[in-house]
Amino acid sequence: MRPKLLSFRGEVDLILYQSEFDRLYHADAIHDVLGNKVLFEPNRCEHVCLKSGDEVWNKGPRTQWSQERAERLRWILPTLCEPYEVRPDVQLRPGDTTKTRIYLLRMDADLEEDMPQEYYCVYTSLEAKKLVRFQTAFPVTREKWNNIRKKGPRCYPKEAK
Repeated sequence: MRPKLLSFRGEVDLILYQSEFDRLYHADAIHDVLGNKVLFEPNRCEHVCLKSGDEVWNKGPRTQWSQERAERLRWILPTLCEPYEVRPDVQLRPGDTTKTRIYLLRMDADLEEDMPQEYYCVYTSLEAKKLVRFQTAFPVTREKWNNIRKKGPRCYPKEAK
């Protein structure tokens, strides 16, 4: 089921997005589909709602508000708990040894609400056995979603042998 989009007024309502983020991700322990406990740092809401000007790696200062990202804060939980797939991030920069996983979700079209099919991803980093840290989440194009699916072996669901 498609979670309802948040409809606050944008960056001026960042405190409301932060409040919803805290309610969803800081109130109770969250475990992903692989049984890992997911840690959410307090600044991650801002990290999701703001993006950098670097279109390639999205690194650098996060100064650009992204309404598309902010209004989908509620999509993080279903992506972690009921993903279409989980893949390792094999697109890291050379020398980056972070064990990152990408959780992929396909949201079906909602004809009643006139919403198209959408693609969403959540990034986590492995911190310890059965412990991951939430990094970021954002919608992606179908092309990017398909490209992520081609990289590395699936972590979930397991590949048939």
